[in-house]
Amino acid sequence: MKRVSPAALFAILVFLYLAIAIPPAVISQSSAPQAVVNGKRIFNQSCAACHDTLGTMKKSGPALKNYYRHQPRPADAIVRTIIQQGKGKMPAFSTLNKLQVDNLVAYLKTL
Repeated sequence: MKRVSPAALFAILVFLYLAIAIPPAVISQSSAPQAVVNGKRIFNQSCAACHDTLGTMKKSGPALKNYYRHQPRPADAIVRTIIQQGKGKMPAFSTLNKLQVDNLVAYLKTL
């Protein structure tokens, strides 16, 4: 078994810490996948009137910060169905095509 030098171990730990500690919002849009960028645009056009992404504002729909971090984790298929067919007070967004819904789900995963 190979031994890892203290310097290499330190570098690995620093990398892991930064990967966990830096919130997704800090990552610039230029480095974000295009699906996430498109999903954010769709969210702002279709969802932001009722949903807050930071959990700091009271809106008619629930805040979506950490939505994909809830346990048990929501299944993508269920989230897509809620978006397209609505649920409770939330209206259906059946005008969004499959790619737009996929982009929106990709964005929600970054919150």
